[in-house]
Amino acid sequence: KRHVKKRVVELRDELLFTQPESSHLGDCQICFLPLSIDLRKSTLMSCCSKTVCCGCEMASILHQKVNSGNPETKCPFCRKPAPSTMDEVDKQTMKRIEANDPVA
Repeated sequence: KRHVKKRVVELRDELLFTQPESSHLGDCQICFLPLSIDLRKSTLMSCCSKTVCCGCEMASILHQKVNSGNPETKCPFCRKPAPSTMDEVDKQTMKRIEANDPVA
């Protein structure tokens, strides 16, 4: 009887503290960790419509600045230069829409 109670407690704890496989937003396209439900912690890249967590985006920016010394940042997924104005973002988004990208 004691073993049954112990197992019930174990199963309850397992249900309470087990993290889900991934969020409804999916996984980061670089590190494959589940994306946070908080949209401020991830970025939708306008060039390729990939969602990247802020950690991977910052790591990519730091890596580019340290290794190349070039101030121009690039997309961590497709390596296209990052847009510097909202007009460029809109143009890239329109390209993705014209390519029938469902995420765009």
